[in-house]
Amino acid sequence: MSKAEKELDVVLFKFVNKIIKYIDDINTPNEKLFMSHDNFNHATFFQRLDNAVSVISSNATKFSITAKPPCNPKDVIEISSIFQQSIENLVNIVESVPLTQGLNYNNEIRDISKELLRSVATLVNGTMKVPVNLSSINSFQGALVDTGITWSNCDALKKISKNNLEASSKKIKVTLDFIGDSLNEIKEAAENPDDGFDDFDDDLDSDNEDDGETKRELTETEKILLENTINIFKMSNFLLKKILTRTMKQYLKDTSIEANQWLDSIAEHAGKNFSEATDDLACAAINYPLDAESILEESNKLFEKASNLIDTCIKVSDELNVKWYNTCRDQFTKYINAIAACKSE
Repeated sequence: MSKAEKELDVVLFKFVNKIIKYIDDINTPNEKLFMSHDNFNHATFFQRLDNAVSVISSNATKFSITAKPPCNPKDVIEISSIFQQSIENLVNIVESVPLTQGLNYNNEIRDISKELLRSVATLVNGTMKVPVNLSSINSFQGALVDTGITWSNCDALKKISKNNLEASSKKIKVTLDFIGDSLNEIKEAAENPDDGFDDFDDDLDSDNEDDGETKRELTETEKILLENTINIFKMSNFLLKKILTRTMKQYLKDTSIEANQWLDSIAEHAGKNFSEATDDLACAAINYPLDAESILEESNKLFEKASNLIDTCIKVSDELNVKWYNTCRDQFTKYINAIAACKSE
C-alpha cells in the first residue's frame, strides 16, 4: 500500500467511525440538542431535511465515482471531507426534533436516518484497503456498495411522516392489515378443517392425490366458535377504522404536547401488542378441531387490548362517540360470552 493510499485509509477510517458514533447518538436522544416544542416548525424542518438529504445523495454519487479504482487518493480525501460535512448537517437536523413532537414521529425519523447512515458507512467502508468492522451498527462489509442503496434511503427519508398523527396512523394501518390477513386465514382453514397432521406421512406417500374421502364437516359447536371469532375480528376492524377515520382526525392541526401524547398512547395500544393478540387468536381459530378454551383465552386477551383502546378514545370523545365506543365494548362482550358458552358444552 502506497503512502497516499495509507493516508486515504486513515481519513476513511475516521469518517466511518464518526458515522458509527452518529448512529449511537441518534439512538440516545440528547435533550440539550432539541429545539423547544413551540419553536419547532414542521415546514422549516422538512425544507432543511429535504435540502440535507439531496446534498447527501449528490455526494454519494460523487464519492462513488471518485473512489472507483484506480482512484486519486487526494481527490477521494477532498470529496470525503465534503461528504462528512453533509452527514453531520443531517444528524444536527435530526437531533433537533424534540421528543414532545411525538414518540412515533421521532422514532420514524431516527430509524430511517440510521438506515441512511448505515448505507453511507458501508459505501465508504467498501473503498478501504483495511475496512472497519461494521457489526456494531448491523451493517455488512464487502466490495463497493452500489450508490442506489444510499439513494433509496435518501428517498425514504424525504417521504417520512409529516407529523405524529401520520406516523401513528401508519401503525394502526399495519394492524388493520394483520386483521385482514387473519380473517382470510380463518375462513380458508374453515373450508378444509383438517384434524391435525396425524396422517402427514401418508399424505406425502400418496403424492397429495385425492383419496375420495369426504371432507370433514364442522360440528355445531365449531360453527358457533368460528362465527363469534370472526365477529371479534370484524369488531376489531370496525374499532380501529373508527379511531383512524374519526377520533384521530380531531388532531389534524393540533401538534400540542397533549395531542402527541394521546396519539402515542393510541399507537402503543393499537400497534404491535394488538397485532400479536390478533395473530394468537387466529392461530387458535385455525387449529382443528377447534378448542373452545383456547379460543376463549385468546379472545379475552384481544378484548383486553381493545378495551384499553376504547378507554383511551373515550377520554377525548364527545357524547355520541362515547356511546359508540361503549356499544363496541358490549359487542365484544357478547361474542366472548357466546364462545364461553361453548366451553361448557
